[in-house]
Amino acid sequence: MSHDASATWSGFNYQGKVALYHTLTLITKQLQENGNFDFLGFELILENHEDFDIKGPDGFQSFHQVKAINQTAFSTYENALFAMLLQLDSPNHSSVIGYLHTWKPLNWNGDDSFDEKLRGILSKVINNHIE
Repeated sequence: MSHDASATWSGFNYQGKVALYHTLTLITKQLQENGNFDFLGFELILENHEDFDIKGPDGFQSFHQVKAINQTAFSTYENALFAMLLQLDSPNHSSVIGYLHTWKPLNWNGDDSFDEKLRGILSKVINNHIE
């Protein structure tokens, strides 16, 4: 049986579009604040720490996980969020901001805040892997 990579290709296509859109939005905002802003030392890096990263002259500014999944349940994204938390936990990345970009808005069940949802993910991983 041959592998149909069209879903994978579609995901990469979406990641690229989100990376370009986010980067152009940052550039536009910065130029509106300072028309003479020097972008020397800034980079858009694809497939490094996450799907794309924004790096400034002083190091990484943000990591971005992009998911082109036709699902809205928060639980669908738990693995991606856990992987992001591991990246952000490094002492080298203490000032880096993490983003999750989804194709569809997440269906938010319950009254938990986003922080509480992340704590729940960590707790579940710990309970599943530590006796």
